[in-house]
Amino acid sequence: MRAWFNAVEVQEHIASGRAMVEKTLQREGKTSVNLDQLATKLGFKTTDDLFSVVGKEEFSLRLVE
Repeated sequence: MRAWFNAVEVQEHIASGRAMVEKTLQREGKTSVNLDQLATKLGFKTTDDLFSVVGKEEFSLRLVE
């Protein structure tokens, strides 16, 4: 049961992180940015890894700008 709740929490962090990153990029006028390349450039293996840490507020969105 705990694993299920952890999985739900991870998915919520990814979803909120994705929304935050996309909103930041849109505000900066960078809507055509490849998110896979951005994640790699910032040192993440996948976009979900990036979105997860952003969603948990462990990574500054200023680095995305």
